[in-house]
Amino acid sequence: GADLTGGINTGNPSSVQITGDLTIAAWVKCDDSTPSSNQYIVSKYNASAGQRAYAIALLTSGSVRFTYQSSGSSYNGAEDVESAATLTAGTWHFVVGTFQASTAGKIYIDGELDTSNTSSVPSSIFNSSSDVYISGIDGGPSNCFDGNIQNVKIYNRVLSADEITILYERPWEGIEYGDTFHYDPPAPASMLPLTSDS
Repeated sequence: GADLTGGINTGNPSSVQITGDLTIAAWVKCDDSTPSSNQYIVSKYNASAGQRAYAIALLTSGSVRFTYQSSGSSYNGAEDVESAATLTAGTWHFVVGTFQASTAGKIYIDGELDTSNTSSVPSSIFNSSSDVYISGIDGGPSNCFDGNIQNVKIYNRVLSADEITILYERPWEGIEYGDTFHYDPPAPASMLPLTSDS
């Protein structure tokens, strides 16, 4: 996986301009499980420019937060979900956030449902003009992830618990170990990996 000291800007293609149902998944290994500031794993988020959309981050507490903001201009703490579990430094973890419009935001850690938020779930996510970053947030980048990130995927639908378990149990199926963004699982057309080999 990539040992990151800065952010990777993957641009803003139409495939990641997702305002409805969403899943973000990534394998991560943090160097510090309680960093001095929140560290973003995957984000489409620029707070200073009022372009907040979605992000998944390691918090200073060691928990993972998945946020799905309906307004780009101001942060609404009700529009996110935070894990009860904390990450362990130097250990690979599989983190997944799912957003089902008007229904629930969920976080899965290592293939298991950790936390679900069914309160104040917005009907849509703000259509931010920010680029998607692997490590950090747009506008710098800043708040970059200190550690390794591998096998990032973004889907425009909610993956089921069974699908998340499969991704956790077979993380390298279909790719060569060390590839970062090129996992194309056999899946229906509604599943959009971040990038494609085709």
